[in-house]
Amino acid sequence: MSRQQFEGSKTSRLLAKEIEEKLDKIRDALDVALSTRASEATLNSILAQFTGIAQIIIPLAKATIFNTALPAAEADWLDPAITPTNSPSYLRIYVCVAVGGVLRVARTVGGVTVIEDINSGVALVADSAYMFTVEWRIGDSINIRYSTTAANIIILRIDEIGAAE
Repeated sequence: MSRQQFEGSKTSRLLAKEIEEKLDKIRDALDVALSTRASEATLNSILAQFTGIAQIIIPLAKATIFNTALPAAEADWLDPAITPTNSPSYLRIYVCVAVGGVLRVARTVGGVTVIEDINSGVALVADSAYMFTVEWRIGDSINIRYSTTAANIIILRIDEIGAAE
């Protein structure tokens, strides 16, 4: 497991635990409020609905790189590429690089990779932060590439955004 995946999965696990605790409180409250009116199956159905909603609206951390040397120009930044948890959904990409260049998404579907220029192919300004949204679906794998090298990735954070978009 890469460092980016570990950090993303660790954050996701913490969020999942927090959601689970909140859902337990909701279930307890519903159980007390509806104990004479609702069956166990009804309460489980309500809980399942809350769980489904939480999975869609809470962003999932997918990748993080902080103050790391850029790889070779046009080389993949993520090892391995990231894949969606929810579909369809969006990636929110927050990035700042210490040298100007063109940011690209490398999208692979069915073994075929296509390159998509971000920011309309206009070079990012060095040391400036940008945020982009990219659509993806089950079957996609995504990686990030950059047109130049010889500097640092100041920050890259990629989160999967569901209905919160």
